[in-house]
Amino acid sequence: MRETMNNEMAGYVFEFLFCAALGLVCFVLWRFFSALRSQDSEVRKEAKRKARFVVISLIIAIAGTVVAAKVYTEVDLRIGDAGRFATRSARTIQLHPSDFTFQVPRDWLEWDAQFHNNFHLDHRELRSIRIGHGEWDSEYGSVVNASLSFDDCAAHVGGGGWGWQSVSFGDLQVRAYVTSLSAENVLLRVKTQGFSVAQSIAERQDGFAAGGKADFSTSTEQGWQQATITYPLWYGDYGGTAPIDFYVRDAGRYRLVLVFMGWGRENEKASILGSVKIPAG
Repeated sequence: MRETMNNEMAGYVFEFLFCAALGLVCFVLWRFFSALRSQDSEVRKEAKRKARFVVISLIIAIAGTVVAAKVYTEVDLRIGDAGRFATRSARTIQLHPSDFTFQVPRDWLEWDAQFHNNFHLDHRELRSIRIGHGEWDSEYGSVVNASLSFDDCAAHVGGGGWGWQSVSFGDLQVRAYVTSLSAENVLLRVKTQGFSVAQSIAERQDGFAAGGKADFSTSTEQGWQQATITYPLWYGDYGGTAPIDFYVRDAGRYRLVLVFMGWGRENEKASILGSVKIPAG
């Protein structure tokens, strides 16, 4: 909830600063063109001198912004590295530093061969998709990131692209976490922090989703401790109920957490869960 309020406040501040800057630019341009049309040659000369100064300053500012953005991106890609990453051999994904493995559906390999945007396994790729963008994935990212530390995310894979590269809200997206938290703490974070964000998302909906509420439930499935968060979404002309499933299994030194966002094809989630291998010891 606090994160949502901060984001909204930041949005209001940005809008105010944008309007103020736009007004200032309009005023300066009006003064400048008025000076260029002046009957006084000295005034016109001074206006041209200032114009050259502004153009040079603008070029320097743009160049500085590009460099600063590049530096920020490089720094951001390197912070919070907990040593989590994954490697792939055909359909098999191995999570590091553990020896946990699972397999993805065959058609996910076909998507990767064509579009190259549904397997995010190394640290740089993971940091680039930490936040969701666009419809559905934006909310998925907010809820999941509130529930679990992204530093523990070792893989993000899906039946299609994620965020801006997504082409369907019906595909299945999966994140695999290798965490030192106990299973109880993982489920507690999902129930409190993750569910709080989901509820705030539900409260902001209008249209056919207005008045909807988020829902939380838990169960035990074949050795997995499972928690589900659902919440309504509405985008003006369509919407639905977004599902996020958290599956937690104790694995000695670590806990393996698989997070499923969306639906996917029939039995996709079950096949991934059934393929998980945790070496003894």
